[in-house]
Formats: sequence, structure tokens, C-alpha cells
Amino acid sequence: MSNYKEINWDKIRGDYVLGTDYPSFDELSKRYNISKPLLIAKANDISDPINKGKTWIEQRQSHIDRKQQIQEDVAITEAKAAVKTFVKVLNNIGLKAFKVINRQLDQIDKDQQEAINNNKPFNLNKHVKISDITKIVEVLHKISGAEGSHEMLLKLEIIGQQKKNLQDLSDEDLQEIDYQVSHGGVKMIDVDLETTENGST
Repeated sequence: MSNYKEINWDKIRGDYVLGTDYPSFDELSKRYNISKPLLIAKANDISDPINKGKTWIEQRQSHIDRKQQIQEDVAITEAKAAVKTFVKVLNNIGLKAFKVINRQLDQIDKDQQEAINNNKPFNLNKHVKISDITKIVEVLHKISGAEGSHEMLLKLEIIGQQKKNLQDLSDEDLQEIDYQVSHGGVKMIDVDLETTENGST
């Protein structure tokens, strides 16, 4: 059995508190040839300066908690960096897609105006589908969260349902669309009120 004065308690405490294999008191007792009761008494003596007011069990738990917090902080930092990179790539793809779509729509608009100037028919459906534009606006709405894009989305959906081109909309059509936009997509209903003999409706 080791002499009490020769025992390196700081090393033993370090093995118990900081050891990655989390040794038990039994294991430490055998490893350092120390009686288990003596080891436990030393580990629980909070008045001993080496223990700094905490038992070895409390010190080990504090160490585990700190290590776990560090690991969580590292994981959060790495996750934030990954999300930032993903958002950057996504924004770049979105910008490129927007530029391509914008150029294509500009060309269609130019071709349509040229046909109008030359009194020639122009079938918009051969160049672009309202449903496709609706999907594009819906994606932009989700990305930007802009209120204007939501209004445009609803208008395009209504147009798509009516199977009309933008230039074919009448004043009544536009009035109905504006009404539906301002009332959450609720369609106007015309109600004929009948007057009874006593004048009530």
C-alpha cells in the first residue's frame, strides 16, 4: 500500500476529473495501489485545498458540462458558417436565374410591342405561360417576402384561371382582380334584392 505522504493526489484527482476513460474509484484504487475508503475520503473532502471546495464528482461533472458546451458552441458556429455559405450560393443562383428570366421576358415584351406596332397578331401563350410566371413570382415572394409580389401572384393566378392574356383583360376584369386582391381572394357576388309589399328587403 502506498505511503499517504508519497501519494500524488493531484495526479489521481486529474485522472478522475479529466480522464477521458472516466475511471471509477475502484479502478483508481487498483491503479495507484490505494485503499478505496481512503480514496473516497480524499475525493469528498471539500476542505482540502486540492479540491477547491468541490468533491471530485462535482469537479468531473463541471468539466463534462464545460466540454459539452464547447462542443455545442463549435457545432453552432460550424452550422452558422454552413448556412451562410448555402445562402450565398442560393442567392447567387437566384440572381442568375432572375437575370435569365428578366432578359427572356424583356425579349418577349419587345417582340409583342413590335407585333402591335405592325398590326400583327401575337400569341403570348406560344412564348410564355401565365402559370410559369405565377410559379416564378411565388418563388420570389417566398425569397423576398415582399407584399407586392403576393398581390402580383394572386392576380396572375386569377388570370391563369380565366385563361386570359394580360392585354386581353377588360376594365371589369381588372376591377374584379383588384377586389379579390384586397379581400383575400373572395369573389364579388351580385345579389338582386327583392322588395316586399311592406318595403322591406
